[in-house]
Amino acid sequence: MKKKTLFILVGTGILVLITLAFLIVTKSGNKTNIQNAEQPSVSNPTVLPTETENSKQNIQSVQTNIKNISESPVSQQAVDKGIESISFKDAQGNKIPLTDFGKATKISIIGQLRTYLDNKDYDMYYCPADGNEKKYAIYFGYDVSKGQGNLYSGTLTWMGNWEKTMLSDLHAVLFPEVNFSKEELDQKLEFKDGKFRYAEVRLPGGKISSINYHVSLNGVIISTSPSCLDKLIEIYEPLEP
Repeated sequence: MKKKTLFILVGTGILVLITLAFLIVTKSGNKTNIQNAEQPSVSNPTVLPTETENSKQNIQSVQTNIKNISESPVSQQAVDKGIESISFKDAQGNKIPLTDFGKATKISIIGQLRTYLDNKDYDMYYCPADGNEKKYAIYFGYDVSKGQGNLYSGTLTWMGNWEKTMLSDLHAVLFPEVNFSKEELDQKLEFKDGKFRYAEVRLPGGKISSINYHVSLNGVIISTSPSCLDKLIEIYEPLEP
């Protein structure tokens, strides 16, 4: 009888231990599942494309080209035609993308407008002025595949918002020969309506220049000279015969 009781007690003890072990394992597993369920899933962050070797060559090419143009005298072609384009092409003869041009010149384009620009439809020009001086201009063309609604009226609004920083954002292409101080770049521009939307710009040494811009159905033209802007309008908005 004692042996039977002993076996029963031992058996009961073993069952209790097994039950406890099962409960502990189950509870631990449930806790892990709960923790996993509460842990938010982390999506892979967007990885921007790394700068390719071609981009580095493009950036260097743009910088060299602008430096050479700014240090060279006005060409005879510019004198004859009143304007000259500045070509930006890669080693294969293809147009350097606006993204690389922007990196090379460190220009900044207001975000709403940049969204609708064509990465290959841009051009930089200069027009001869008095004393072998050059007046520069830049054209940014729309990517027509992205055009939605009234892009023209939208651009007018964006350009108005851009006016307060246009000098600091574009000085490297509109005034590549001028070394502005930070205070001069931050000068407050008072844009006015005229033949074009324009503002006077105070240059180092007290000289006065200007920024003039025009919004067309094809894109945006910005220049430091209204007469040079007229030349570009003839190019991008030719009159019907």
